[in-house]
Amino acid sequence: MARISNAEGLAHVGGSPYDLIVIAVERARQLGRGATPLVTQPGNKAMTALREIEQGLFGRELMEEIINSHQYEKDDEEDDLANYVNS
Repeated sequence: MARISNAEGLAHVGGSPYDLIVIAVERARQLGRGATPLVTQPGNKAMTALREIEQGLFGRELMEEIINSHQYEKDDEEDDLANYVNS
């Protein structure tokens, strides 16, 4: 089984193991939806995502995209609730 060090991956995401997991999961989902792997030795989706993060191909910018996408969903839900209450 392939093993990679998470030390470099952690450095690319700001040092938070939680952020590393969240970013790796999102990238694995992208790969599952057909995104092209950016590393030369792709494995399963999770390992490929971790390798891409370790090589600096993904990091905090993907976390910002995740946060922003969830913020828009929250805003839409609040607007729907306000419209329902006011109708």
